[in-house]
Amino acid sequence: MKTYRAFGLNFISDLEIPEFLSGSFPREAADVEIFSGPVPQILNKDAEPKRLQARGNQFLMHIKNVARFWIEGGKRITYQLDENCDLDNLRLFLLGSCIGALMQQRGHIVLHGNAISFDGKTCQVFVGDRGAGKSTLAAWHFKKGAYILADDICVIHFNEKGTPYVIPSFPQIKLWQESADLLGIYTSTLRRIRPQDHKYALPMNGQFGKDPLPLTDIIEINTKHVTDSDAIGVEKLHLLIRHSYRHHFVRMMGYEDAYSKQLIKLAGQVTIKRMNRITLENSAGPMIEV
Repeated sequence: MKTYRAFGLNFISDLEIPEFLSGSFPREAADVEIFSGPVPQILNKDAEPKRLQARGNQFLMHIKNVARFWIEGGKRITYQLDENCDLDNLRLFLLGSCIGALMQQRGHIVLHGNAISFDGKTCQVFVGDRGAGKSTLAAWHFKKGAYILADDICVIHFNEKGTPYVIPSFPQIKLWQESADLLGIYTSTLRRIRPQDHKYALPMNGQFGKDPLPLTDIIEINTKHVTDSDAIGVEKLHLLIRHSYRHHFVRMMGYEDAYSKQLIKLAGQVTIKRMNRITLENSAGPMIEV
């Protein structure tokens, strides 16, 4: 049994998860368990087997040639490997969609973005469509000394005073070879995310923000050359829904009403901006053009 810390939680697992920070605690202190075991084909007796299934606080996912996953109540992930699955592929989906569903089950907002702190006291979240340059931007700021709280999966919760905080994930940025070349980052010593991809795990070392920080701004990286602007009114909610991580999971598990209320609450407390690549290049260099 191995113990880890990530997303503000204690994890125990039979799996090596080098992306997570190591932890030391007894099994009874674990918040989440990740173990190999039998995973049902269906959740509903009369249902047909599907790639994604949900029933209440249970979620099934089957990734062909990788594994079947069963996420339960925000507390347990069971995986059952397909034949010839390698562990890099397993962890890719485990630390992506599975963790996303688990955090949704725990009642958190989950955005598809990167959280960056420039002062160690507050943070901003950068969201955008796939390929917009979120991780490249985070890596550039990392090189300039910023703290990174999250890459790809950005978990947000409200403290007892109702203030939105970003919960740190784990100390890694996923970076494509082209982005690494543009930033002058050598990949020869970096671990590949999975063998078939030229995508690498960039460790954050001492620049990982381990403590939750209040969220002040959400910035959408817009790949179209539109005028920079603040989102206002219902636009803020639409933008948050658009950049929610696997928002269809929320619908499938029946959390949409509660989740929408959280997004409305978040929209009322943070500034949400749209910035195009030209603006970002002026502040962060041409690395955004990848």
